[in-house]
Amino acid sequence: MRSEARVASVVGVLGAVLLVACEGELGGVPASGLSVDRAIVVTGIADAARDPSVVYLDAGDGEGCAATVVAPAVLLTARRCVAHTASDPTCPASGSSSGSTPANVGDLRPASSLAVHLGDAGPLAPVVARGAAIVTTGGDSLCDHDLAFVVLDAPLAGVPPLTVSSVGAAKGHAVRTVGYGGSPAARTVRDHLTVLETTSHELEIGEASCDELPGGPALDDANGAIVGVRSRSAVSCVADSAAGSDVYTRVDAYTVLFASALDQARALDGDAGVSTKADAGHKALEADVGGACQTAADCASGICVTDDPARYCSRTCAGTDKCPTGFTCRAASDGADYCASS
Repeated sequence: MRSEARVASVVGVLGAVLLVACEGELGGVPASGLSVDRAIVVTGIADAARDPSVVYLDAGDGEGCAATVVAPAVLLTARRCVAHTASDPTCPASGSSSGSTPANVGDLRPASSLAVHLGDAGPLAPVVARGAAIVTTGGDSLCDHDLAFVVLDAPLAGVPPLTVSSVGAAKGHAVRTVGYGGSPAARTVRDHLTVLETTSHELEIGEASCDELPGGPALDDANGAIVGVRSRSAVSCVADSAAGSDVYTRVDAYTVLFASALDQARALDGDAGVSTKADAGHKALEADVGGACQTAADCASGICVTDDPARYCSRTCAGTDKCPTGFTCRAASDGADYCASS
């Protein structure tokens, strides 16, 4: 009897070990004091100079937008930022290309009216360049076509251009978004948002940004390349509600237009205006994972974990969605998996 009890005890221990191992393979490492505070990522957090390539574009009549440096003398932005539009341009629900596409965009603004401001402070920063030419899509609707390039009157020195992706982000893919919002507008960042739906020309991204200006980029979480340009909110934005989403125009649908913009920049500024060496640093800056936080609102992903005794920003993880170096995927008290300090 004593021998049988010992065998049963050993089998029980081995079973527990195997169960823990299996749990580790199927999800994150089992919870060990990891608790989570989560919030909807409506406005994001201050960018704090993480994204110098995202700039503020001022149309000179009170209209402001975000734009991204994609070559020393070329910006990528939304078409509505460089043209006169309807007061509240709308498109079919969820960014769908089906249904009617209402006429909601008019003539282009004068290129020289577009002023570029660098840095987090947006319109409060000095003007460093102006538009010299605008390269954009045709037609009288922004739906599926809300994208434009601005060729500048001089290259922007010291600002690294970002890569324009030739491959679209798939449904379920994670992206990081950067833009300007608030009053006065300041640069903000939101991390690890999910692509909810895709069409041939648009991406719908989870959690509406509410007061964010159009024109900012959606960056591939894996490599930092631009996969979309913010066009609009898909539905009316409600603060602290996960129901909203944003629609971004896919940049991979407009590679020919990008080539045309580079040609015009070369004609104006020579090779100095068209060098497109990409900034590869955005993966490392995917946001603030590991940064100190008190609440979820302090974090770009809207996730603050308590890993006694530390509190730091985190994000979700699963399968191929790996954590940054120095972090492992662990299960938390709410049953989901998060990046935790190794």
